[in-house]
Amino acid sequence: MRWFQKRRARRAAQENVNQAAEVTEKFTDIARELMKGFVDATGLDGNQFGVPDNLRRQFSAKARIYNESIILALLTSKAQQDSSYKNLLIAFERLVFPGTQAESGVAKLSQVNEAVRNVAELLRSKESEMRWARSWLSSIGREETNPVTLGLFAWYWMERYKAISLAIGDIRALLT
Repeated sequence: MRWFQKRRARRAAQENVNQAAEVTEKFTDIARELMKGFVDATGLDGNQFGVPDNLRRQFSAKARIYNESIILALLTSKAQQDSSYKNLLIAFERLVFPGTQAESGVAKLSQVNEAVRNVAELLRSKESEMRWARSWLSSIGREETNPVTLGLFAWYWMERYKAISLAIGDIRALLT
């Protein structure tokens, strides 16, 4: 019986290696374009939300995690519904979690998971948009109370989610 279990485990490991090999240059290129268009070049610098210069680095780092997280969450959802997204998800995960130190990878995974939960909270509850925005900005040291700024900040992230979702849906034709 143990022999059979070991053989099954080896077969599963080999299938994982084969799946990883299937991530072709095409999927890597699409993943890079997602990264370039929605993570690297967002045009979001914090100035429009009153973030002072001394907090811009924290703002940008957190915004980057949130953009990566939105893409990962949407690709994961799409891959569960449509297997043609699976290799794109793997390629994007490799960009977000490159072969780095295990400790830093775990920390980033934790940040990504928290960001996914936070974005889901924003999208679920329309009454808490201001509280969500205030909490997000407060986490980087920016204490914002202006309801217009908070509303615009929450609106930005809801619209960001929609834009990324539409783009990922449009990518379907490129995956076959």
